Amino acid sequence: MDPFKLKLLQAGNKRIYEEVYNDWYKRVYRFCYKRLGNELDAEDVTAATMLFIWINRKKFTTPEHFENYVYLFARHRCIDVLKKKKEPARGSRDLNEAEHQIDSECVRKWNRTTTATSVLGIIDIGINKLEPDDKALLELYYHERLKPAAIAMRLNTPIGTIYDRLRRAKDKLRIALQEEGFTISNLIILITLINIF
Repeated sequence: MDPFKLKLLQAGNKRIYEEVYNDWYKRVYRFCYKRLGNELDAEDVTAATMLFIWINRKKFTTPEHFENYVYLFARHRCIDVLKKKKEPARGSRDLNEAEHQIDSECVRKWNRTTTATSVLGIIDIGINKLEPDDKALLELYYHERLKPAAIAMRLNTPIGTIYDRLRRAKDKLRIALQEEGFTISNLIILITLINIF
């Protein structure tokens, strides 16, 4: 990232943030997908990383510092996902637990000040514009907080099909919310915490 662009990001320039988002989303997604091997998990961690960039924009001192911390944050989130699944995390032995706690503090603070009800209310604006099948699937995912495997069991549908349907439904939801006037920045800041992207 260019130092001038970093200064504008630090100042809270939303247009620059959208440029940074567009530049970095695919890089971070590829980084996460290599570690997780799962598209939905990689999308969720990437979205959380984009939120981390916005919340911590004033803390990045140099372009190198920005890049290092973006990848470090994404790596820690990947490890969290793998731990929850009780899978071994590649390269996790060399991570410092204290740094992990410091990096994740920003998300915990945001989570404490953002109510799940208000975020779900935003999601429902988009969900209510979707077809019944997509609406029912996303309600299971967001309102009942079911993982894809649990949704597959409940609907008696192969898990691969559920992953494909969820990805398509989430894309339609994002479009529906953008049609309602939510910009990329709004969506990232308000909705990332419950893994909309």
